[in-house]
Amino acid sequence: MNCLYVDASRKQLALGLAINTSWVSVKIPESRPDQILLPSLNQLCKKGGLSVTDLTHVIIINGPGSFTGLRVSVSVIHALDAVSSLICLPVDQLTALAMANDWVGPTVIDARMNEAYLANTRDKSGFYETLSVVAIDKLPDTDYLCHNEERLIFPGAAQSGTYSLSDLRSLANEQTACHWIPASQLLPTYIRKTVAWKPLADQPSKLYDF
Repeated sequence: MNCLYVDASRKQLALGLAINTSWVSVKIPESRPDQILLPSLNQLCKKGGLSVTDLTHVIIINGPGSFTGLRVSVSVIHALDAVSSLICLPVDQLTALAMANDWVGPTVIDARMNEAYLANTRDKSGFYETLSVVAIDKLPDTDYLCHNEERLIFPGAAQSGTYSLSDLRSLANEQTACHWIPASQLLPTYIRKTVAWKPLADQPSKLYDF
């Protein structure tokens, strides 16, 4: 099995390639995902001695997060699937964070505009069943988990943590076949239908248009 791992939901694009029991990764400079994802993917496959047509599976963080990152990464997966059919495991960012930190309660991440993405109840497989957007000052008065770098945004968090592609590998190994879908059915998870729009002159970068 040649499995591609993709996370373009946050500031730094992360790509990895599992070839049977071997793991291949490349150092990716911080840049807009539409400029760096395809070159990095080609570099990754070359390092692993594969062509993109040799890929058989993909595991992707499909949201919520960077609108541009999600749109570009999902579009690339669709393009790869059109060339050679792929099986896909989509994982939402909040589930990835909770599973990596052995957390069983609610999880939050920054949604910008003084709002948070909130996940409460998890199903038997460990995935959150529903994701929502709430005002930060309306977060429930209970213990919750957040990203390490967002601790200042969520000072009331009982715990903070992070996740990596290695954590996604562990998560994927625990999932049954029913959680995998044809890559042609992959959709980004946006939750909120609007973005924090600003005039072009006020936008230092398009990388983080959540």
